[in-house]
Amino acid sequence: MKDLHKLAIEIAEVYGRKEKVHSVMLAGSVSRGLCDEFSDIELYVLWDHAPSDEDRKDAMHQLDGTLISFFDYEDEEWSEAYSVQGVKIEVSNFLVSTIEKVIDDITIKMEMDIDKQAIVASVHDGIPLYGKEKIIEWKDQVKTYPEELRRNMIEAQLFFSSRWSAREAFIHRGDFFIYQKVASDVMDKVLFILHGLNGMYVVHPAFKWLSYTISKMGRKPEDLENRIKQIIHSPSIQSMRDLERLLSETMDLVETYMPSIETHGFRKQITGSRSIK
Repeated sequence: MKDLHKLAIEIAEVYGRKEKVHSVMLAGSVSRGLCDEFSDIELYVLWDHAPSDEDRKDAMHQLDGTLISFFDYEDEEWSEAYSVQGVKIEVSNFLVSTIEKVIDDITIKMEMDIDKQAIVASVHDGIPLYGKEKIIEWKDQVKTYPEELRRNMIEAQLFFSSRWSAREAFIHRGDFFIYQKVASDVMDKVLFILHGLNGMYVVHPAFKWLSYTISKMGRKPEDLENRIKQIIHSPSIQSMRDLERLLSETMDLVETYMPSIETHGFRKQITGSRSIK
């Protein structure tokens, strides 16, 4: 398998020659040591001033790359993808000021925005390749997970939609698609709570690299990953009961490690259900 880290360094050197580029950081699976034969290279290219289309394409041309996609500015990011030596390169271009604002939004304003958390998680886990001083400064800023954010992440999940009370009816009626949506939504709650409880930024909005994430959690219900797979893929009364147990065990952890959080009302709803007629 090609040495993706080495190739990323070579690509960063090309970007580093551009006057407006402040820093380059390796992100994604390669930075987290999770790459395999399906992995691509994810780079954050951080600019002092807005890049032109020519700025963005120039590095690709210097690398003899083949363009795959090229997107205009959206949600404070310019992005493109191209292939080099048979490897897909995904580039997220940000202004330095944008990353600084996102870090402040999460670590000072205590926002729970998952897309912003994913950016902060990339900084937390990322590897500086060029302009290292600024990236190291940011990594120091996000190193400690704020206590108030921990509380916010947990308390924001302590409610159920009206569909939760009908979960047993969905199974008995064979409405497995809607049941799986309910189970998936509730599993999201469990994972968000555990992220807060463990002081971990959410690395991906759709919980990519879930095995890696769970392995990093010191506080979690026993056999969490296997139970998640069983609950999501095997809709049944048994798996529904295990989801209820998983919720209850998660609340046990919250009450043990963050006893000031009120969980009584949420606990009452865990086993509450609509009567089947």
